[in-house]
Amino acid sequence: MSGWIDHLIAAFNAHDAAGVGGFLTDDAEYVSWSGKAWVTIRGRDSIVELLAGYDADWSSDFTLTKTFAVVGENGFCVEYHETGTQDRGPSPSGRAFSLRNVMVGELQAGKISRMTDYSDVTAYRAQMSLI
Repeated sequence: MSGWIDHLIAAFNAHDAAGVGGFLTDDAEYVSWSGKAWVTIRGRDSIVELLAGYDADWSSDFTLTKTFAVVGENGFCVEYHETGTQDRGPSPSGRAFSLRNVMVGELQAGKISRMTDYSDVTAYRAQMSLI
């Protein structure tokens, strides 16, 4: 039942935002930390656009490595280690980052209808010398 998580992680690692979108319902909701606040993005197309922006404006080489996952009929949780280089966007630092993150979400008919991505923002800021 949890094999699809590996395919989701593979789509992230391929920097394939449209591929990630294939796991989402049309009206999916994605919650994540952005800048200085939590943001909620609604709709598969908007989420795909956001994820494509991470590749274009943040890191060319980010990689997720699943460390633990639980999948049930109505939801999932995946812990992952994220590494990469902040080498894109208006002020690329060129610095490497290494984060421990967790995604949790709800499923409807086997697709993600809601996903919250809890990222280690404090560690990221420390690694980028932003704190």
